[in-house]
This record gives sequence, C-alpha cells and structure tokens, in this order.
Amino acid sequence: MRGFPSFHPAALLLYFLAAACLTMFAAQPVLLILSFVGALSLLALVKGAGAAGKSLLFCLPFLLLMAVVNPLFNQQGETVLFRLGSLPFTLESALYGFSVGLMLADVMLWFQSFSRIMTADKTLCVF
Repeated sequence: MRGFPSFHPAALLLYFLAAACLTMFAAQPVLLILSFVGALSLLALVKGAGAAGKSLLFCLPFLLLMAVVNPLFNQQGETVLFRLGSLPFTLESALYGFSVGLMLADVMLWFQSFSRIMTADKTLCVF
C-alpha cells in the first residue's frame, strides 16, 4: 500500500488520534461496529489479510470473554437471563460488556495499524 502511509506524519498522527478518541469516547454501538470494520480493513491493507485474520482470531474470544465476565460484576439490568447462585446474569450487562470489549478491540486494531504505519522516523518528524 503506497498511498496512505506516504501522507505527512502529522496528518497520520491526527487521523489515528481522531479514530482512537472517537472510538473510546463515543459509546455508540453502531459507531463501534463501524470503527471495528474500518480498523480491520486498514489492518488488512497495511499488514495483509493473514495478519488481520490473526488479529481477528484474538479479538473475538476477547469480546466474548468481556460479554460473559461483565455480568458477573455488574448486575444492573431488567432482563434476567439466568442466575449463578444469587447473582443475576442480565442481558443488558452482557450487551454492555460486549460493547466495552468491542471498544477495546477497536483501539487495539487501530494501534496495530498505527505501529505499522508510523515508523520511528515519522514519529521523530512530528515531535
């Protein structure tokens, strides 16, 4: 890929900061899904489809783990799916855990692309 990494380092830094900040601070599920698709697409272009697939294989179990673990610590919600002893496992807390896991996976994918595109020379040029 020749076009995007050849931009000025300051523009690249602003792009990645905007993408990461928008992903972290806007907790909208549709935006998180779009960010995931964008980050995975950029990673596939920069590193190749094989490396993006490996990153995806790491992210999916992480997402499921967050969706399962969050209801164990956060019992807020109306829709109780089942109970583990006296702890209610609610649908809302599971979806919130999935959303938080997706946000963390998005940021990890963005920074994988960032580390591939922003070399040490480009970082020195900016700072």
